[in-house]
Amino acid sequence: MNGLGFEKDENGVIGRNEIIGKIDQLINNREFKTRTLDLKGKVMNSIREDGSSCKNFKRFVKWM
Repeated sequence: MNGLGFEKDENGVIGRNEIIGKIDQLINNREFKTRTLDLKGKVMNSIREDGSSCKNFKRFVKWM
């Protein structure tokens, strides 16, 4: 899980209190911070010179 879902009200609108609650949950929940740092590490590995994203981008540029 890499995010939180929002609950819409009866009019299909995401209310202010819903957004405030989710932000508070993200800021104060250690589990989210741990997962975020893990995801950051994966992204950083992917974009380094020999990472998968870098290789895919270079293949795309070569193809163009």
